[in-house]
Amino acid sequence: MFEDIKCVNAEEGLGRLGGNMALYKKLLASFQNSAYVKDIETQMQNGDAAAAAIAAHTLKGVAANLSLSRLNAIAVELEKQLKEGNIPLEYLPVLQTVFDKTTEEIAKL
Repeated sequence: MFEDIKCVNAEEGLGRLGGNMALYKKLLASFQNSAYVKDIETQMQNGDAAAAAIAAHTLKGVAANLSLSRLNAIAVELEKQLKEGNIPLEYLPVLQTVFDKTTEEIAKL
């Protein structure tokens, strides 16, 4: 599920920032230390689909802006499910795995 999508599309991300690698790395470093996934997990485990949808929407936007393509794809699907009132707890391990793989790729840049 989502394995065919690149975790970090650095070329695209750099393009959004006019090729400014220093800025891109700074934004990625900030992202690595974020609590987006933990916030989504907490809201879902508390049964609050609306708050989890807002957190997933935020993650979706940040991931899109930084060209974190695989994370964006799962956040899109998760937000959709949450807005429909579903709380797909089975997404949590997938989300965490994708976040971990994304941060591993970021560390290699």
